[in-house]
This record gives sequence, C-alpha cells and structure tokens, in this order.
Amino acid sequence: MGNIKGYCRPDFIEIQNIFADSITSGHETGASIAIEHKGEMIVDLYGGYKDAAKNIPWEKDTLVNVFSVTKGVTATCISRLIDQGKLDPDMRVGHYWPEYSCNGKEDTKVSDLLCHRAAMFGFKDGYPVCSWNDWGVFVKALESQKPYYKPGSSQGYHALTFSWLVGEIFRRAEGRMVGDYFREEIASPFNLDFKSKACIVICHLSFSLV
Repeated sequence: MGNIKGYCRPDFIEIQNIFADSITSGHETGASIAIEHKGEMIVDLYGGYKDAAKNIPWEKDTLVNVFSVTKGVTATCISRLIDQGKLDPDMRVGHYWPEYSCNGKEDTKVSDLLCHRAAMFGFKDGYPVCSWNDWGVFVKALESQKPYYKPGSSQGYHALTFSWLVGEIFRRAEGRMVGDYFREEIASPFNLDFKSKACIVICHLSFSLV
C-alpha cells in the first residue's frame, strides 16, 4: 500500500485502491477514510503527510478541519432542543429572537432558518468589517436587513449566513452558544475528540459549529 496504512476488508479493496491513488497522485497531501457497514468497520485507512513539505506523516489520529460537517453536529444539538421542547420549528423566529422580526421577516419560521428557506443567504451591505469573533456584529446585520425574497417561498443554500442565523436562534432558545452546548452536553460526556475551532463557535463561518 506504499505509505497507506490501516485496514481494508478484502472485498472492499477497490476503495483502498482509489484512496491510494488519490494520495499518490499529488492532488492530496494526506487524508484518512473510515467506513462502517452494518456495525463493522470495513475500511479504516490513512496516509500521506500533514504538511505541504511532506515531512510529517499523516497519523491514524490526525485531526482535520471539518467545515460544513459542523452542520450535522449543529443539527444534533438542535434536535435535542426540539425533543426537549425548548425550540419549536413551527414557531416564528421572533418568538425566540424578537429583534429579527422586522423588515419583511416577521413571518419567518424557525424551520425556515434550519432548512435554508429564510431568504437571508447573504449580507446585503457586504460582510461586516470586523473580527470573525464579533458574533453580535454579524447577528445585528442579519436581524436588521430585509430578506432577498419572501421567507419560506423558495430554497436557497445559506452558505454564508447559516452559522449566525441558526447559531443565534439556538442561543436565544437554550442560552449557550452551540459550540459550548455541544462540548458540555455531547462531546465531553461521550469523550468525543472533536476539537475543531469551528466547532467552538459552531458553524461560525458556516461553510463551515467548539
């Protein structure tokens, strides 16, 4: 396998071959892949390097930035709030976040934020000029602007705003930031090694949630 290490069940060898080719092609510096099928780990491979100079080997426990996978983590946290009765997806956003209910957004439902139907997929005046950590600045910009079209009428991927929209409705309903909630209620109790900085702000950049 060259510098590819780990395990692959023989009848899934083609996955190993494809993975090895992607590493040796030069298009990937390093990577890992794990696949579980019907409760069995059938593929658990890693290889290549952690640095561009190719001096530091990729290890079995090498951490990576998960980007939009944090949306799945956020969805888990949101689902718990819904199950606990702290957040109602059919309720208007303004019930939890009063300042948001203005300029044509009054009838926006929580589900619209969760399902990319809020018609708020961008910042009409451009990204606020501030630090990415200035959560309140981004939230203020979004809560005060008009939607691009009638909320709930159409789907549109909120790649650039999802983090603040969903993150703020979560904070209003639960009290904590999503990243703090995930760390305290899920990651720490279950000893999950999820240390992406994006996960502390959780979905903070949203193309990208501790």
